[in-house]
Amino acid sequence: MTASPFGRFVWHELVTPDPGAAAGYYTGVLGWTAHEMEMAPGVCRRGEKDAAGILPLPPAVERPSQWLPAVAVDGVDARTKKAVNRGAKVWVPPTDIPGGGRFSVSSDPQGAMLTLYRSSSS
Repeated sequence: MTASPFGRFVWHELVTPDPGAAAGYYTGVLGWTAHEMEMAPGVCRRGEKDAAGILPLPPAVERPSQWLPAVAVDGVDARTKKAVNRGAKVWVPPTDIPGGGRFSVSSDPQGAMLTLYRSSSS
């Protein structure tokens, strides 16, 4: 029997105004390689395994560059609603990732960002 991924950190993305410069920094410091994917403009790999995403920070979002962790959940819509009921601000409502799953992005009442994610394969 395999342990459930729910409640675990499963992915990390860096949101930044300059993804190219960030990719250059992290590939140089950590030895990652960068490549592009259709659903994510920048993905860094450690060897043959994807390690993290690097995405552009939307100009309308007035936040500094930051790492954005993703936690696996059993249902994105229900968990996002629970977060809102506890004071979260939703930045990206529950959204499908074609062939990948569903996610939302919110911040807790203190401003810490978090992605809730459900893989289409879980």
